[in-house]
Amino acid sequence: MALPLLFLAATAAKGASTIQQGRIAEAEGRALKKLGERNAIILEQDADARDKKTRFDQLRQVVSGAKVQGRLLAGLGASGARLDVGAPIRLLSDQAEELELDMLLIGFEGATEARELRNQAVIQRFKGSLAKTRGQNAQKAGYVQAVAGLLSDFSTEK
Repeated sequence: MALPLLFLAATAAKGASTIQQGRIAEAEGRALKKLGERNAIILEQDADARDKKTRFDQLRQVVSGAKVQGRLLAGLGASGARLDVGAPIRLLSDQAEELELDMLLIGFEGATEARELRNQAVIQRFKGSLAKTRGQNAQKAGYVQAVAGLLSDFSTEK
């Protein structure tokens, strides 16, 4: 009589342990999903901050460019050069193009960095969802393994 009770207790303990492992994996998956969501939110906030910084840098470039153009115009005017023809107008035009290209480059680099941060946010969410799904599957597998183990142990017990 003691041997069947011991066998029953051991089988139950093994099944409970398998179920508990599944529960732990499921809880870990939920925690990783929350962590992934938190990381994604932070990355999106970083991307928004990068967008704002880009707009600020572009505005600063416009102000700086206006000062450069003003100094160039003043220098050309002080030299007595005609500003409506020839080399001076080409110089002013080239300088304006340079300043515009600098501003566009600032915008492109900022947009690229912000997009990379948003892509990382998507990846973090995906990893979190995947971890949660794996945890849920591990929990289900724990139940299945526990039942299978019980059935197997009871079928071999005579």
